[in-house]
Amino acid sequence: YYTDYDIVFQEVPDETTLAISISGCPFRCHGCHSSHLWQRDAGTFLSYAELDRLIRRYEHSITCVCFMGGDADHYDLNMLMVYIREHYPTLRIAWYSGADSFPEDIHYNLLSYIKIGHYNASRGPLSSPTTNQRFYKLPASYACGSEGGVPTPSPSMATVPDGFPSGLIDITNRFQRK
Repeated sequence: YYTDYDIVFQEVPDETTLAISISGCPFRCHGCHSSHLWQRDAGTFLSYAELDRLIRRYEHSITCVCFMGGDADHYDLNMLMVYIREHYPTLRIAWYSGADSFPEDIHYNLLSYIKIGHYNASRGPLSSPTTNQRFYKLPASYACGSEGGVPTPSPSMATVPDGFPSGLIDITNRFQRK
């Protein structure tokens, strides 16, 4: 289910993004600016037909689809990403997760970008130099291996987590004002 969508220019650097707000956020961060997303199954069911409708409406303008949330149901999130990759192979896919670690059951090979970390009001959003959140660009050649687990970054981490390919780039500083 999703509650709204918008075409955005700041959430994913260098991309014109269709941002889809997914309901059912399990984290309920203090100070969250999107508390309307806490309710599970709020809004419109995000079927493949509905996803097609949204993408086709902006198909010639967007370069990326970003799921804002989706932490409550990784299976459905994965299936939506597979659908986009199969039907719109030139679009990049981003995911804003409130998780503080990399969930093990996500198809990272489908993602171009990922934001990890809950909102901590005392540390600020991605635009704050003290943020606990990280924003990564994944290389196009990245594919998940089956060996080992998915690493857990520390909240203040400024380097690539162990176990991820060396091509994974922390671009969090692109959000911060100079």
